[in-house]
Amino acid sequence: MINLEKYSGKKCEFNYINKQKKFHAIVLVLFVVFALLVFFAGLMITHTRANIYTVISILTVLPAAKRVVSLVVMVPNKSVSKDRAEHLSALLGSEDVLLLDYVFSSRDKLLSLDYVVVSGKQIMGVKSQRGCDEAYMKQYLSETVSKISDSYSVKIFENDEKFENFYQKATGKKAEADQEKVVEQLKILAV
Repeated sequence: MINLEKYSGKKCEFNYINKQKKFHAIVLVLFVVFALLVFFAGLMITHTRANIYTVISILTVLPAAKRVVSLVVMVPNKSVSKDRAEHLSALLGSEDVLLLDYVFSSRDKLLSLDYVVVSGKQIMGVKSQRGCDEAYMKQYLSETVSKISDSYSVKIFENDEKFENFYQKATGKKAEADQEKVVEQLKILAV
């Protein structure tokens, strides 16, 4: 069986957004080509559009539409650069968790952070280039995580420098017992 994760990327890992863009674009093109081939084959065989081949072509639109939605979500975002990801990995402690290319949605908005770090009782994120409502993002993440543990606080930073300054002051904290559950919940939120 083909391992599609190799091509589509794994949530919250390096280069996830870029892989998602490529994967969904290729699959969308394949669906369109398949639909057109089936439609024209049916037209050539039956000499009319009213046939089962037309129905199959039309039904191909459903999974294709899902790919269009995925592209609309991912296209405005960019993956974290390799140098930046390596710098962050070197900076963080062994018990800290780094979630890269963090795009997530609430009922009302589509939100994105370049990365999220879970360290001790802190969930820290750095805003991506595109504008976002920082207060709403902080509130939404806090409410989501509080369902698992209310001991975590959420901080959102404008850039890497502000994050690193805060992180270096707050280092040395041990991972919480429920850190794994919190990280899993954050990954579930990710698109």
